[in-house]
Amino acid sequence: NGVTSGVTSVSVGSTSTFGGTGSITGTTTVDGALQPGGVATVGTFTMGNLTLDSGSTTTIDFGTGFDVVNLTGALTLPSSGTASLVVNNLGGLGNGTYSIFTTGASTAGLNLSSISVSGPAGGTYQLQPDMTNPDNIDLVVSGLVNNLTWAGKVGRSEGAQSDLQSHHDLV
Repeated sequence: NGVTSGVTSVSVGSTSTFGGTGSITGTTTVDGALQPGGVATVGTFTMGNLTLDSGSTTTIDFGTGFDVVNLTGALTLPSSGTASLVVNNLGGLGNGTYSIFTTGASTAGLNLSSISVSGPAGGTYQLQPDMTNPDNIDLVVSGLVNNLTWAGKVGRSEGAQSDLQSHHDLV
């Protein structure tokens, strides 16, 4: 965590993990793992340019807020093979659209299908250019079912049923 200025490049090896919050002014190339915010922690990681190589894994955590990779430069994706993006639910994930990559350069030529996206069971996860700011990449989450908790009494109550019926008659 912190600011690393004057660094011209950072390389993350295939068995290494790079994460946290703060900023790096140079280019970051990831062959291993990228975890903005840190492990199971939500945060924003700012860097100049970012290259996600084939075989790399980026984990985006959702809790109170969600991880963001903020680039002042460009995002480069694998030209062959795939990188992985893993959606990790710390309790705040829901259906919606989330800008997870903000960039300072056009994303028009990026092949977003070169990133394999996975997340909690039952959901559908896909990347797309941001509709209002095409320099950003959004994660679209759909298909998640909210778990509802019954806060009423267990069993059947005739009084409750008649109250429900009365309420229904008023609607």
